[in-house]
Amino acid sequence: MTVKAICAHCESDCRLTDGAEIYTHRADLHSLKFWICDKCDAYVGCHKPGNNTRKGNADGTLAMGTAANKELRKLRHTIHRLIDPYWEQAEHKIVQRKELYALLTLYGHMMKFVPNDQAFHVSTLTVESAKRFISLFEDFTDTYYPYGVRQGSRVRA
Repeated sequence: MTVKAICAHCESDCRLTDGAEIYTHRADLHSLKFWICDKCDAYVGCHKPGNNTRKGNADGTLAMGTAANKELRKLRHTIHRLIDPYWEQAEHKIVQRKELYALLTLYGHMMKFVPNDQAFHVSTLTVESAKRFISLFEDFTDTYYPYGVRQGSRVRA
């Protein structure tokens, strides 16, 4: 069952497309599904068919978050560059991804960049909440991860 995505920026209906339209230079993404808003060039990827999500098994058209325009995509990319080194270093993981996101959910509730009835996820942040997160990240790492990430990481706190 396809659930139509709504653009978070202009509230228009998004249309379902494939990665070949959005990522013309990335053949590895051509077969993936995306929701795109033609009015503001916002888009969001879909969970692959069979992925187990909080909403059940995905059919390949379930959006992974909210559609992001160019400004929001850039902010979300910055956030991933900040937080991913904390969980993706396989041999020296500082924290598991689930634990980090659970902690960011609590911190987000406290600092008001995540609504109290939602969990933290980069793909659901708005422009305003993403900017707030970025401005607070140093405080978060100083409080919860004072030693940062190991040398050689993309970003160090």
